[in-house]
Amino acid sequence: MPDQNIFDDLTAFFDSVPDVVRAEISLLLVALTDEHTVETEDWSKYEQVARGLFNARGRFGHYGDLINAVAVFDAYFAADPRERLGLLCADDGNKQLTLLRDRYADRLTAIEQARDKWETLRQTRLSSLAISAALMPQFDSGSKPNPRVNSPLFG
Repeated sequence: MPDQNIFDDLTAFFDSVPDVVRAEISLLLVALTDEHTVETEDWSKYEQVARGLFNARGRFGHYGDLINAVAVFDAYFAADPRERLGLLCADDGNKQLTLLRDRYADRLTAIEQARDKWETLRQTRLSSLAISAALMPQFDSGSKPNPRVNSPLFG
């Protein structure tokens, strides 16, 4: 498949994010697909199922999974991690809360750094235009082909 690089970019990004981010995204990917149910406390099981979502057969199934995965990544990174952790980010002088916030500081940093990488990837290699061009390479040149000429029905 000549446009495999777009899938490789998504996989490389998924592999590069910190474990905590990959675990959360995996859980979200699995939760948002009706086809898979994993009931386990083991985060690696969610990651295995999430990775399986990238193994669709056929060109359009593969792109459908890519588009779904990109949408889940977009939703995950659109959420403010500080808001998600709520009270942990409030500074009210509570010593226990401060200790807990410090414990999650690395997680917040990891999510924010991964979000920055994701936003860069979405503006470049995984932009909507790049995904469209990979899905319909005949439209990539900017000229619109005659659908009757390029249709298998009229070939």
